[in-house]
Amino acid sequence: MKNIFLVLLLLITINAFPQKYNYPITPESEEWKRFESTQEMYNACQIEKNELMTMKTYDLILSCLDYPLISLIYAFNDIQRGFDTISNNFNGLEELTNRDDAAKELLKMYKNIEPSSILKRTNLVEKGEYVNRVGYIEIMLAQKFVHNLSITEKKELVTACIEKFKEKEKFKDNFGDQGTAITAWVISKIIYENSRNDLSKDIPRYIFNNQGIVIDSTVVEKTLEEGRIYIKN
Repeated sequence: MKNIFLVLLLLITINAFPQKYNYPITPESEEWKRFESTQEMYNACQIEKNELMTMKTYDLILSCLDYPLISLIYAFNDIQRGFDTISNNFNGLEELTNRDDAAKELLKMYKNIEPSSILKRTNLVEKGEYVNRVGYIEIMLAQKFVHNLSITEKKELVTACIEKFKEKEKFKDNFGDQGTAITAWVISKIIYENSRNDLSKDIPRYIFNNQGIVIDSTVVEKTLEEGRIYIKN
């Protein structure tokens, strides 16, 4: 009886902690140094299929955030193209975008983010990693599957974005213009992704909504104002 109790306690303890994927090959590995192409790196960083299919969505998000090549999102002409490219080459993100509860789990995670936590980072490397991690979560929230959220949840997300934007503004030296723009981009995606409004007549707004690129700084503030209106309706 005692042994059974200990086994149950162990199972409960294991399930209480994140079970994210441990990538066997990373940029710090000797094997990584021998890769001659990005495709070899992509191939080496896939999550094992059996583990991927049984992984809880929360753990899958953490695994995607730890993906060794996730920083390549910023290596393309626009953020959306970066996300699409990574998603097409990484089974973790591909699986995440197809899960019905992905948006809900991301929303929970995002609401707990405090931009002011940047102050707890003691050096530029740690601060940069934190800024990027927040950005990756926001980029995930700017994808089409976010529309699996209910109207109430979408308003919660827009409210959270407005709050995070204000906080990021206080630490602009760390988050920069891109960091705040990505936050506004999430709002734009929520408001306009399934909207009947034709943004093609407003080129700066159209490019911002579809690519996450700011060619007119007023677009960001306009998007925030529209977000405020959205949560009141």
